[in-house]
Amino acid sequence: MDALADPSKFGDLDENDPKSLARAMRRMGREMGEEFGGPEFDEAIDELESGGDLGDGDGDSGGDDDL
Repeated sequence: MDALADPSKFGDLDENDPKSLARAMRRMGREMGEEFGGPEFDEAIDELESGGDLGDGDGDSGGDDDL
């Protein structure tokens, strides 16, 4: 978990690049362990790596859309 506190581990992160975000999320997933990951997490990472947009799913963004 100490690796996540090191800002140099995220020096290559470009929040506007889905592939860059996917790499950072994979690193976080490895550090956090199995309970953090799972099939949905892996699917989301695969979608980002292929250049996809996580917002193109079924419309459920996980937030409260009623506000």
